[in-house]
Amino acid sequence: DPLSVTSINPTTAPVGSTITITGTSFNATPASNTVTFSGNVPAQVVSATPTQLVVTVPAGAQNGPITVATGGATAQSPSG
Repeated sequence: DPLSVTSINPTTAPVGSTITITGTSFNATPASNTVTFSGNVPAQVVSATPTQLVVTVPAGAQNGPITVATGGATAQSPSG
């Protein structure tokens, strides 16, 4: 399956909390996934499976799409 982001839960969260990104074709190695919040702010990936990433909301994150990149592919969350 191509890399995709299907949902984010919760859609808004305070800095330092974790959110779960659901989708397809993520890398199961947390460090192999690059997650960027709106405003081009990188986030730490806490855990990863091929269909789920848990990331920490970074300081400076803005509401808007979240981008996931791995293996040369990039996917963006539905805006919300």
